[in-house]
Amino acid sequence: MSRPRRLTPFGVLIALGICNHLVLTGSRVAVSLDALSLGANAATVGTLLALFALLPMLFAIPAGRLADRVGVRGPMLAGSIGIAGAAIIATAIAGLPALFVTVTFTVYCACAELNECCTLWPVTCPEPSPKSQAYVCVPQETS
Repeated sequence: MSRPRRLTPFGVLIALGICNHLVLTGSRVAVSLDALSLGANAATVGTLLALFALLPMLFAIPAGRLADRVGVRGPMLAGSIGIAGAAIIATAIAGLPALFVTVTFTVYCACAELNECCTLWPVTCPEPSPKSQAYVCVPQETS
């Protein structure tokens, strides 16, 4: 009888990254469809979707600096909790202002969390290699 495999920190990092990535990617579609169902015009939907690209450009460096100052665990946990909170806001509160808040929280928290995932991979992976970096960073950053 074999013993169950122990969950490694690298496995937790991958699982957390996948869950957060699912929410970020799914929210792109859900936010635009929800805005259209609320009667938003094309400019409003375009603005919401543009925020998914604009905000990471603005927040990536400050999120990295924050991680350098306080360490990576705090921003990563806060980012994951923030992404979950943004998803709850989107489902609990109807209206376009709630969608703008959801996009802002989701993108900022994902920026902090994804930055930390790519920072932590050499620490959590038993044998850091380009392949392990590809598992953590490349799919996250290309989306």
